[in-house]
Amino acid sequence: MRPHCGSPETDLGLLEQVLCVSESIRQRAEELVEGGVTPYAERELALKGESAKQLRRAEEILERAREVLREGAKAVEQFRRKSQKTPKQ
Repeated sequence: MRPHCGSPETDLGLLEQVLCVSESIRQRAEELVEGGVTPYAERELALKGESAKQLRRAEEILERAREVLREGAKAVEQFRRKSQKTPKQ
């Protein structure tokens, strides 16, 4: 895991920031040499694909919810009609 240099939560001096950045660069270089890092463009495409899948899934859920609501509205209407036709005792 690469260090976070100069993030708002840290109060590093200039020397510490330089050391942190150089360590981060070194680690990134090692990751690239080892082939363990997916290039940015590939990561971006993967994220977009995942977002699209989640969006499609959300649309499917919403459509199913609409169907259930329509079925419920029909059932309520049928119940209302039946109750109006049934003589009260």
